[in-house]
Amino acid sequence: MSPGRTLEETHLIKCEGAQDLFYTEEHWTSEIKSFVSFTPPKFIQVIKAYRVASTDRLTLVVEVSSEPPALFEWFCNDKPVALNRQKFQVRHNLNVTTLTVENPAQGFYSCSARNPAGISKSYGYITVIDDQIRRKLLTSSDEFLAESETTTQNQQHILQRPPKFISQVPHLTLKPGAEGIVDVEVESSSNVKFIWYVNGRRILPTTANVEFYDPSNTRSIVLFKIPESGQYTVVAQNEYGIAKSSAFIEVEKDSTNETHLHLLQHQQQRSAPLPTGANISSSVTLPKTKPFPTQPNAATQRSSSLPRTGSPEADKEKVKPKSYETETFATISETSTYLTARGRRSTSRFTPQPPAFINQLPSEITVNPNEKLTLIAEVVAAPPAEIKWNVNGFEIRKSKNYTLENEQNKSKLIVHSPVKQGRYSCQARNDMGAITIGTTVHTATVNLPVFTETAIVATSDVEESDDSVATIKMNDSGNETDGATIFPQKPVILGDPPMEVMIPEGEALILEFKVAAYPEAKIQWYQNNFELKTGDGISIDRIGSNISRLTISSPSEGLFRATATNNLGQTIYECRVFTEIDPVKERVIFTRKSLSKSPQPIYKLRRRGSLNQRSDLPKPPKIVTGFAPTHRVKVNEPLVLDVEAEAIPEADFQWRVNNFEIKPNKSIKIEKVDENRSRIVFLQPIEGRYDVVATNYLGKDNLSTKVIVDYAYGTDENNQFPIFLDALPLTTILASDTMEHVMVVVVRTSEPGSFRWFADGNELYGNANHEIISESLKSTLIIRSVVPNDTEYAVEFTNSLGIIHSKTTVMTSPKSRPKTPTDKPPRFIELLSSTAIAKGDILEARVTVGEDTEPCEFEWSLQGVKVKPEFVMSSTFESIIRIPNASKDMSGLLRVIAKNKLGQAESSMHFIVVDVKNAKIKAF
Repeated sequence: MSPGRTLEETHLIKCEGAQDLFYTEEHWTSEIKSFVSFTPPKFIQVIKAYRVASTDRLTLVVEVSSEPPALFEWFCNDKPVALNRQKFQVRHNLNVTTLTVENPAQGFYSCSARNPAGISKSYGYITVIDDQIRRKLLTSSDEFLAESETTTQNQQHILQRPPKFISQVPHLTLKPGAEGIVDVEVESSSNVKFIWYVNGRRILPTTANVEFYDPSNTRSIVLFKIPESGQYTVVAQNEYGIAKSSAFIEVEKDSTNETHLHLLQHQQQRSAPLPTGANISSSVTLPKTKPFPTQPNAATQRSSSLPRTGSPEADKEKVKPKSYETETFATISETSTYLTARGRRSTSRFTPQPPAFINQLPSEITVNPNEKLTLIAEVVAAPPAEIKWNVNGFEIRKSKNYTLENEQNKSKLIVHSPVKQGRYSCQARNDMGAITIGTTVHTATVNLPVFTETAIVATSDVEESDDSVATIKMNDSGNETDGATIFPQKPVILGDPPMEVMIPEGEALILEFKVAAYPEAKIQWYQNNFELKTGDGISIDRIGSNISRLTISSPSEGLFRATATNNLGQTIYECRVFTEIDPVKERVIFTRKSLSKSPQPIYKLRRRGSLNQRSDLPKPPKIVTGFAPTHRVKVNEPLVLDVEAEAIPEADFQWRVNNFEIKPNKSIKIEKVDENRSRIVFLQPIEGRYDVVATNYLGKDNLSTKVIVDYAYGTDENNQFPIFLDALPLTTILASDTMEHVMVVVVRTSEPGSFRWFADGNELYGNANHEIISESLKSTLIIRSVVPNDTEYAVEFTNSLGIIHSKTTVMTSPKSRPKTPTDKPPRFIELLSSTAIAKGDILEARVTVGEDTEPCEFEWSLQGVKVKPEFVMSSTFESIIRIPNASKDMSGLLRVIAKNKLGQAESSMHFIVVDVKNAKIKAF
């Protein structure tokens, strides 16, 4: 290439993402000197489009990926902001910078990031609304709304797709006592629903000190009269999908306190939304970026000294724009800086940096499959990078076909023949990041000169080229040989052999099979899946290379198949053969011959003894009752998972969320419902994978489900089913001399209700032995007497939404429950509990009576009507009701009475039948 040759290119790239539109404009005008260089900064966070008031205090943030670190410069309407330090405040961190503007002016705001390889620029447009226009928006003037709708109709046609933000939530700083106004707008082909969140809490029209205004179908303005510091998020939703925009708003404590310091952290390291009144200035130390020398002849205009040598995979790994960023115009330019690989190592020796390849692979490689392929990759990284190779997405490991030679920040891959075609990629990864390069390998299919070895070598020396190195076989005189060879080929059928053959009577069958293959293929013949060999009227002859002939003197009907196989593959040929049969012989063939009668054997049935399988033998856990593989819940909607297993001895249950073990706390309740049965309640579930593992010493079994939280819809706070936040434990052990004990339960529900306490099935009232203190959602029972052993206490909460129960067994010693009947009246140890079932399912409920009484009889009634006996199965101490095909008119009160000669006990529950198409089933 001549020294004076130049390359001039102009690119305008439009990228349409899931939520936004991105534009990148690149201009190259440069003198080509080398193909090895640094790359200019790549934007990770860009300037977005905002709509703010003239009195606001706005903060813009930009982040780049650059090695060495980039130097930043901000501009407002093409004027450097450094000329007006009273209005603009600039702060820098490593590859991150922010610009804070007091009383912003409308126009273009840009930021340039420079390193020795070039300059990159990001642009964004800020729209400033004065008080008069803002007042019209907040008062929703009909004239102004008509103008807005006319403007919207005049816009270009919009495709049917999810909304895309054209004005996003800005980073603002508010003074104490000032109101906060957030104005966003989207591009959408249909009406848009906006959902607002502050610090993760949904903001509703009924929320105090918040006002909503909708100037158009695609625009939303929210007025926060008493704003709080934290993260403000808006979700825009139409019939085709959703889009999201988020920013931080801080309330200034005093004029000397700096705000939005957390924006100077890298995007991957940024913490969660700021709490109310949070101040991170005392805990964050911002390192200053030191300037670095540039080349004297480095150009500052939009020019580049070198073409882009990075692969698409590497660019994707380096730059990962946020999916909800708005329009961005970035101008990337590079200078004519030349650096060697040795210089790269020295400049970043003591600075941690992600991997960067110092060599490149050709985009495509064509090789002979009989020869080996060598690929070399070398990177600069601190700490040293781990390098892995893969072909067509599968990782390559050391084997007889592949040889890997790894050194520090360098790897060599040798692919032995036959070389596999496809996409070969190399990934380098360390704690700072990852990068990938690749090449496509093709196998030659035409006759070429004989290559002894093909090696693809990419090194860091400037004089060497990245092209493939090929050594051609020489003859004795030193000249290249003119001979050519046939490349390996899997068998391919030549000609058009017949698929069906009719053989006249008395004639032989002759089939010929010819293929093209190298090396020569092995041909085998089969009839009806049985291999044929030469002999007994069968002759198999090799006519020539890859040609076989089958001759059968007396053929029979059937399917004949020939296979041609070599080390590269196999091909199959099939032919259906039919033969003519003489009608007389055919009649003889199908004449049934008489069979000699022989005495039929006599079989006698013998009675076998009954085989009773013991049910108390040890066995590993097996989950018999579980939950669905997928659960979809609303925001803040409780999630209840119930699992039951069969195991001897009893299994231990362990719950996990995203592979982390879960323990009970204020928002998570785990209870042992029965033997080998566990239930967990998440008051505020999160998205992820939920697992339960049942274990004993013989083995374990597990079950998992995927939980999806639907953030696009809020929870129905006006209709919360009652659940226990603090329930009674399964067992309560008291000392024999304990004279006073306190039991407390707390319920969460949207409506207040009433509490009832029971002891051994008998309702308790306030007296000298028991004192009951009940509030709207809390109840306390104080016991001031000695409690007999195995006394069962239960509490019931009732409101218009349902009935729930909780129980505990008080034990003064570890003795077991008496099994012999006593003179006690019946009492339920397993009560009915309110539930909801799907329409068409089976209504099933069960109750159990303590075995310290006489055998009982059970009577069931639904909505006051006695249930027919065919739906009830009862024993002496247990009764189960099963009513199939539940319908909505069956919703109501289900009651059961257990009675014997000593007395009776009653339990009831309210249940509802819902349509699974319109509602979700909750079970507690």
